[in-house]
Amino acid sequence: MDKQEEGVRKTLSKRINWVMLLVLSVLTVITVSSFLRAWRIQQALRRDVEELEPLLTTALAQQKALEATLAYVQTDAYVESWAKGRAKMTLPGETLVIPVFVGATPTPASTPLSLPPATPTPEPSVSPFARWWQALLGQ
Repeated sequence: MDKQEEGVRKTLSKRINWVMLLVLSVLTVITVSSFLRAWRIQQALRRDVEELEPLLTTALAQQKALEATLAYVQTDAYVESWAKGRAKMTLPGETLVIPVFVGATPTPASTPLSLPPATPTPEPSVSPFARWWQALLGQ
């Protein structure tokens, strides 16, 4: 029985070794697959970052310009400039002068021509099937 038990143990030991080798192989394949997938994702993200960096630089420059405009718009100098230029306002004691150009003769508006009312041309009565047939065949 000792030889028989020893033979069973060797066989069992070999089977366990093969099972362990198979499990390790499967785990290795899964690990390598996961690593390759993560590497591909990283490469795609790097490409995206390279494409978006110029847009980010442009957006940051635009943000700085807008912040500078906002700071200027909130000053009294801008309000005074806007009031005098666009709103045609003056400070107390100032006189608003609007130049009027003299010498140009106004052109009279031309009178529109009256056209006779349009009369629709009657179409010959053709069935819808005949119209489709003409449209398809080009006749």
